[in-house]
Amino acid sequence: MTKHVEPGVFDDEKPNLEEIVDSLRALRKRSQQNRYRNGVLPQLPSREDILDIVDGLVASLYPRHFGPSNVSVNSVDGFLLHTLDTTLRSLREQIRRELSLFNQAEETSPEATDRKANSIAKAFAHSLPKVRALLDSDIRAAFDGDPAARSFDEVVFCYPASPLSFGIALLMSFICLARQCSPGSLAKLRIPRRE
Repeated sequence: MTKHVEPGVFDDEKPNLEEIVDSLRALRKRSQQNRYRNGVLPQLPSREDILDIVDGLVASLYPRHFGPSNVSVNSVDGFLLHTLDTTLRSLREQIRRELSLFNQAEETSPEATDRKANSIAKAFAHSLPKVRALLDSDIRAAFDGDPAARSFDEVVFCYPASPLSFGIALLMSFICLARQCSPGSLAKLRIPRRE
């Protein structure tokens, strides 16, 4: 990301940008040669795409709170179908990219990597109702424990910790699947609460 710099900032002594770019290229090339001995640079997971995935998943779990403002009771299922399809396809691609980084060293076939990425994304998709149920119980506990809370919706939408809890629950579910934790592990992944 670049920021706009006012003209004249480097008028007196301009840095030699070409030299800097050349030096960075040489360092990058050396680093890549050390990491990717076969000379093929894999696609890396995209931070921007991962943030979009988290947003899509949170909107899917709580569409009236975090989806578009025009989502109605009648259109919510259509919104969920579209958002989950788009989000899970993107998740699958990011998983594939991550697996490809490790599979280069093991010389795993791209087809095997695709199958594993698809399997992890599919299992994660099927875990989303459990994640929602876990979050609902945490939100209920926050509501019950806060006499100032006026509604469940207020806790979901307004409490600063809610989006963090959502992200943590999604991440923990995903980690369990990626590392093939036991099925009961997700239930143990509760967000600690202050008493």
